[in-house]
Amino acid sequence: LLTLYAARRSGDSSRPLRWEAAAVCAFLLGVGSKEVIVAAPFLVYLDEWIFEGRRPLAALRKRPLLYGGLLAGLALLFLEVRLGGTSADIGRPPFSSPQYLVTQAGVIVHYLSLSFWPKPLVLDYAWPMTPLSAVWPQALFLAAAGLATLAGLWRRRPWSLASAAFFLILAPTSSVMPLQDPAFENRMYLPLAALIGLTLAGLFLAGRAAARRFSIFPRGAALAGAGLVLLAALELSYLTILRNQDYASEKSIWADTVEKRPENARARVNLGLALMKEGDRDGAVREFQAALTRRPRDASIYYNLGLALSEAGRRAEAEAAFRRALAVSPGYGKVHYDLGIVLVQMGRRPESLAEFSAAVAAEPSNTEARYNMAVMLMVLGKDREALNEFSRLLALDPENEALKTQVSKLALKIEAQKTLGREPEPGP
Repeated sequence: LLTLYAARRSGDSSRPLRWEAAAVCAFLLGVGSKEVIVAAPFLVYLDEWIFEGRRPLAALRKRPLLYGGLLAGLALLFLEVRLGGTSADIGRPPFSSPQYLVTQAGVIVHYLSLSFWPKPLVLDYAWPMTPLSAVWPQALFLAAAGLATLAGLWRRRPWSLASAAFFLILAPTSSVMPLQDPAFENRMYLPLAALIGLTLAGLFLAGRAAARRFSIFPRGAALAGAGLVLLAALELSYLTILRNQDYASEKSIWADTVEKRPENARARVNLGLALMKEGDRDGAVREFQAALTRRPRDASIYYNLGLALSEAGRRAEAEAAFRRALAVSPGYGKVHYDLGIVLVQMGRRPESLAEFSAAVAAEPSNTEARYNMAVMLMVLGKDREALNEFSRLLALDPENEALKTQVSKLALKIEAQKTLGREPEPGP
């Protein structure tokens, strides 16, 4: 927005170079922030084309600093993306570009409907891929809007700048570049600025035309308009209060998401985690189990289910959940560790040692797993191996007095057993 503002001011200023430099600086800051900034140079030029009628080469000759800087920024942005400097949600989703493009027809129309009536709002949609047969009316509507925008640009109609801004700003996240999540409401925040401008200008012009057509006094029309705005503001304020209540806690916002999107496994997992934080283990178990019906091959959900069952004292079920997680994802270090804890609680110490050892093998930096492995080695009478593990921990934390004491005691014990000429006996 600052890039567009500064570029527009440069066209009206007696000292345009300052505004052009400001526009380029704002654009470069955007290049370092997020890919959506790619739309800015095209909108800057479309603004000049619509209001000045300059073709691209003429615009470049007229304002070389502005367009030269914008082109350099675009090159930097493409290089940045090429080298992997992209937003977190750009990855390798399990669907193709055509599938994503078709799905976006329904998503964009949903964004438009929320722009005029913001309900229902959903924190995490987990929007599924949609076939063309299910969204052809939305696709036809968007195609017609796109063609109207192109016609308006060709004829240099001012309204087409806002319409073009809507499509261009959405394009990086809502066209052929698949993202992990097809729908997120925050992607509509900036395009909403263009839609608001277009809508308000349209309402103003329609109201003025109606006033002239039906001979309505300007003051009466203004009062009627103000009354409508006040009613809308009161209603939308009430909806805002209700929505803020959804955000009162992690539990409430994820419960709201699950209510609106019951097939969203990720929302159910997050609700389960929120319930665990509040001590509702049984509720968490229900949510994790419901999530598994949607994603039965997700090891992390089995892991969370195992934690909830363990905290609820249902250790046999927790063991089964942890082993299911390992069946799906062998070598899952955290699962090995927590399975070891459950086995200790069940009195199965040799098995727990095997799990702690597997956790250390999977994650050598996991000091808790290494400590528990050392303790279990000591409990099972394997003092020499326990001493080695405690010594490794002490090397990582040389100021730990408890570890120093443990190492000293074990070393003395082993030395005493050497003196007596017998091997260490298993501990209690």
